[in-house]
Amino acid sequence: MYTNTTAVIVTPDGESQEFDIFAGVLQGDTLARYLVIIVLDYALRQATEGMKEELGFTPKRSRRTPEVTLTSFDFADDVCLLSTEMDQAQHLLARFETECEKVGLELNAKMVTINTPAHEPMTTIKSNDLAEVSNFK
Repeated sequence: MYTNTTAVIVTPDGESQEFDIFAGVLQGDTLARYLVIIVLDYALRQATEGMKEELGFTPKRSRRTPEVTLTSFDFADDVCLLSTEMDQAQHLLARFETECEKVGLELNAKMVTINTPAHEPMTTIKSNDLAEVSNFK
């Protein structure tokens, strides 16, 4: 698909000389966003395999809706991991980070807590403390 692909750099001063592109998915390629979503979804499924109920969050249900356990909200390349307890959240984060590393993804993680008493900071598997924020988009 990318055989004999070339590009130029466009600036206000004009265009560069044409050069060959040898590897990778081209920037702006519509395939790029789907590849990220597919790989991210795979890593999340691997991280929660057989442990959804143990690690996730089960919202209160009404008579009209079945009970469901959620482990994440996902949008494009953003993932919000959900857990009821801090130790579960730490375990889910570690599993997700491990699976992401296996497929070449790195996390840029932050933490939001709701109705949570004082707690130890959460850390990545590389021992980096997560920044606690009051909200995120």
